[in-house]
Amino acid sequence: MEYQLLYILPVVFLAYFFKGTTGFGSAIILVALGSAIIGPVAAVTMVTLLDVVGGAALLRIDRTQDSRRLWMPLALALIVGAVAGALLLKLISLENFKPVLGVTLIFAGAWMIFLRGRGPYTGQELPETYRPRDLAVCLVAGAAGGLTGLSGPPLIFSFGGWLSKEAFRRILTRIFWAEALAKAATYTATGVLKWEVVVAAVLAVPVLYLGLYAGNHVFFKISEVWFGRVVGTAILVMGARLIL
Repeated sequence: MEYQLLYILPVVFLAYFFKGTTGFGSAIILVALGSAIIGPVAAVTMVTLLDVVGGAALLRIDRTQDSRRLWMPLALALIVGAVAGALLLKLISLENFKPVLGVTLIFAGAWMIFLRGRGPYTGQELPETYRPRDLAVCLVAGAAGGLTGLSGPPLIFSFGGWLSKEAFRRILTRIFWAEALAKAATYTATGVLKWEVVVAAVLAVPVLYLGLYAGNHVFFKISEVWFGRVVGTAILVMGARLIL
């Protein structure tokens, strides 16, 4: 994987620049682009390890003390789904899911570009507790993330239409970090995670921090409207990349 690492590092920077800007998207970019370089399973497991590090870094940036009654049940639902999906990864080929993932991302991207701005935003404060449907969404998103590395689309639909970009990034940061920890443990226990992927992830950490740093600066400068447009365009392009 030595020569492949040279090609994957720019993808890591782009993935975590996007995560720093939006709170998600590292898996969308690394799986869509990195699969062609190191293979789909290696890309999924590598981004999981990097998300543990990147999520911890974003938690330090977004220090707001949001209600645990909101994000902890959602994180638990995401973890349960992620473990189930990660176990399925041992049995199911990811190649069969690429067209489905691509179409899902295209719809999610189009929604972010054209429809997100029509919904009211509640400001930067998250509610004190979750809505019942949010648990089901997180369970589905976790299963998709454990199997494919891409848990973002269901959560974009659930949270993206009624939260401001600040609140949106905060809630995703918390639940995605919990999901990454669960997936990393499951991939290790099932033997899906390979030693060469661990080494590549460790070597990519400095590039990850550079991407987060640059993305975080963009996050505080971008407006709500352009936030939706930028996020949606990137998701749409990545969806097309999986199909073509």
